[in-house]
Amino acid sequence: MKFLHPVFMLILLSFLYKIYKTGTAALQVNEKSPEADLRAQYLEEHKKWAKIVTILMVGGFIFGVIGMVYFFKVNEIFLKSYGHGFIGAGILGLMLSNMFVGSSVKKPARPKQRENLLSFHKGLMYFVIIGSIFSVLTGAAILISGPSA
Repeated sequence: MKFLHPVFMLILLSFLYKIYKTGTAALQVNEKSPEADLRAQYLEEHKKWAKIVTILMVGGFIFGVIGMVYFFKVNEIFLKSYGHGFIGAGILGLMLSNMFVGSSVKKPARPKQRENLLSFHKGLMYFVIIGSIFSVLTGAAILISGPSA
């Protein structure tokens, strides 16, 4: 049962990859080409998966906290998790921020503003990926060594 949270989060990592791929596929389609409707389809799928993953991350975060308290009998979950709890909260915050930034990429009228916002959106996603790697490492440390001292 204690492996439910890690398995769940590894599945979410694969969904993060799907979000990334649909977003980059949408960017590769020219808005003025005959395939412009394909771009809208990719963006809609990108948005849908981002919402699903963020909602699942909220659940994963809650059940991760419950798992630390229930299975590992640790009440100071953020302090005794090799930083795993802080990283998880940070990733969740980045995903929520990224959802709002991503939904406003279309709004700026000037191309340069839109390009800057899109670049910021990509940057936030890279931070999510880097945080996810650290989350996997610290989560493995908890499973192998138990909670930190």
